[in-house]
Amino acid sequence: MRATAPISGLWNVQNETPKHILTGGRRKLPVIMLVLFLLVLLCGCSGGNAAPVASTTPTAPARPTPTSLPAGTLLYQSDWSHGLDGWQSTGGWKLMHGMLQSDVGAGEILTSPYMPVVPNYAIEVRYQIISTPVNGGNFAVVADKAPQKDGYTAGILDFHGPAPHSEFSNPEVLVFLNPIDAAGSRPQISDYESSPGVHTYRIEVQGPEIQFFIDQERKSSATSSQTDFLSNGPIHVRVDKAIIRVFSVRITAL
Repeated sequence: MRATAPISGLWNVQNETPKHILTGGRRKLPVIMLVLFLLVLLCGCSGGNAAPVASTTPTAPARPTPTSLPAGTLLYQSDWSHGLDGWQSTGGWKLMHGMLQSDVGAGEILTSPYMPVVPNYAIEVRYQIISTPVNGGNFAVVADKAPQKDGYTAGILDFHGPAPHSEFSNPEVLVFLNPIDAAGSRPQISDYESSPGVHTYRIEVQGPEIQFFIDQERKSSATSSQTDFLSNGPIHVRVDKAIIRVFSVRITAL
């Protein structure tokens, strides 16, 4: 609490100034000398019991959360070299040499500790399909629906193992919104044949639109007619009935 100066500590310059200083002797002090003397008295009064003066140094304003960043700005990069690095996982995932691998259970989910701070962003997931079920499995990136923001699911649905299957039962690659937007544009669906090796999912979110790529090839897109922006998370990687090895997750600004 600021100390309050006692009344006795405040000087009345007019009453306390000795008369002989103002009129003494045969010569009067020049006006300039008088002013200087009064300034000295005032400076003296500022010490002692005088209340301290609050600092007038301006406070730097709080930095607002950015709504846009240069395209390509790295927002997040996973690092599983020493553990899950904040990721939440169901029991079917195991850590292997800096990567995560699912088992053949249903609904094996990884949840990212990071949510993008900008409305336009891209997610890249590097993965490898180790084993696929004969009766079909799923591998998708999911963003939960948020207030005034549609969620989405992007991935390979109903992909099969090496057993022969009908040409009409090829795995489907698509992205769709949550809730399903009947009034919006219908999602595009592409066929997909799994292959060995490392591949990359890329999901681009811009305003109400989402596009889905695999290995730089555009596979599907969807646009919401209900919300101006799509969800920024929480973001999950979900695997059903397949063994998927996930090498990294990278998020950048668009």
